[in-house]
Amino acid sequence: RDASQGRCTFALTLEDCFRGLFAAKRDRFFGFSTFDPDEYEFYEQVENGDFHQISDKFIAFSGPSRHKKEIYPGVYSNIPSDYFECFRERNVTAIVRLNTKCYDAREFVDAGFKHYDLFFLDGSVP
Repeated sequence: RDASQGRCTFALTLEDCFRGLFAAKRDRFFGFSTFDPDEYEFYEQVENGDFHQISDKFIAFSGPSRHKKEIYPGVYSNIPSDYFECFRERNVTAIVRLNTKCYDAREFVDAGFKHYDLFFLDGSVP
């Protein structure tokens, strides 16, 4: 299930996870020899970007805020400019926002990224 607190709207079994992993390996979206768990854990933290590099062509990240907000003492939400350098280092060229508009897309566009909106309810399956 996803990380939301609401009622689970779909059942995901361990077998489903293994099938997904098999497909990801088969289609070269994942490789055990190239996966770096330390890097994954680092960037998973809000203060380090709160994103996951799924493959060399796809990064999933928590949408930034319009303004920095303190999430807990000393840790603030990210704003679009917090991602620019990191995304450029990873050759990101486009951002696809899947959820509610919480930031101004023009910030990414003005920084040289393409930006698209493809709305899905938070926690639903895109």
